[in-house]
Amino acid sequence: MERCRSRRQGRRRLILFAALCLLVLFGLMAFQALAFSQTRVPRCTEKDIEEAKSLASSAKLKISIAKEVFSETHPEGTVVSQEPAGGSRVRKGSLVKVVVSKGPRPIKVEPVALEAGKDMSPETVSETTSTPEERPSTPVLSTPVAPPPSTDSTSTGTSVTTPPTAGGKVVCIDPGHQARANLGREPIGPGSSQTKEKCRGGATGVSSGTPEYKLTLEIGLKLRALLEKKGITVVMTRETNDVDISNIERAEIANEAGAHLFVRIHHNGSSNLSLGGACTLYPADGSWTAPIYASSRRAAQLIQRELVKSTGLKNNSIFARSDITGFNWSKVPAVLTEIGFLSNPEEDRLLNTGEFQDKAAQGLFNGIVEYLNET
Repeated sequence: MERCRSRRQGRRRLILFAALCLLVLFGLMAFQALAFSQTRVPRCTEKDIEEAKSLASSAKLKISIAKEVFSETHPEGTVVSQEPAGGSRVRKGSLVKVVVSKGPRPIKVEPVALEAGKDMSPETVSETTSTPEERPSTPVLSTPVAPPPSTDSTSTGTSVTTPPTAGGKVVCIDPGHQARANLGREPIGPGSSQTKEKCRGGATGVSSGTPEYKLTLEIGLKLRALLEKKGITVVMTRETNDVDISNIERAEIANEAGAHLFVRIHHNGSSNLSLGGACTLYPADGSWTAPIYASSRRAAQLIQRELVKSTGLKNNSIFARSDITGFNWSKVPAVLTEIGFLSNPEEDRLLNTGEFQDKAAQGLFNGIVEYLNET
């Protein structure tokens, strides 16, 4: 009898032990399944949105842009905040909601009156430039000989001597971008801890497939020819596409040349294929650029007016920007023109024609000469 009771108790202990082992096993399996179904959220703040998307994809997560906001502290296209926070654990496949910077709020500047009958009233563009940015080891300096004064005859037969306009001045032309982007980072201004890419890749024609860097150089060389013909010394930041020149280096070329004006040529791009037109950017009135603010603004007004008049592009106004490296390192008056949208099929087609490039170069030339004649 005692032996039977002992056997039953032994069986109960064995059953309890087996049940406990099964519970532990199921618990381990559940924990392992949960661990495999979860992932750690990457830190996306301060990162470029494309980099953030890549990080999220590696963690088996998806990025969702909750909204875009203007920011004075975050360059355009960088992540301002995220939810959930970096480092937290979530189920794979979850959404990481981010707020993305649109850069500083654009400032619409009303043009001042110039001459009666000359319209400079700009329209406000609904989407600003995508922050374009980008020396050969040695600046390319072209020093033409100023042409002799010309003699015009009036209707009365009196000879009038007309000096060459803007002679003796120096203009630095910066054709935007280059064949290979340099995504290394550099400070956006002297002493700044905030950085941006040294030279982004630029836009590409939506229909033509032509890269922005090719078109900006073609227009830049046409503009050089026009300026030199007027006796203006021209410094080019580049004459070929196969270069590696950062935005700081481009500004330093203009500074070292003592340029009276630093003209940066770019083309715009947008996910909205219907957007088109031209705008001109200039440095905001900040600590780095205060000495060149007023003169840059004036140059932007004149160049924008003449560019629109020559090309027939929609007038998207002029905007002050505080986040552009090439502006913040410049010690000379500077402007950046966005000549048409490569994302707009019609403007892409126009930009690939020599006739339209001639018009663009002529418009830039007219505005530059008018500015130089005022200074």
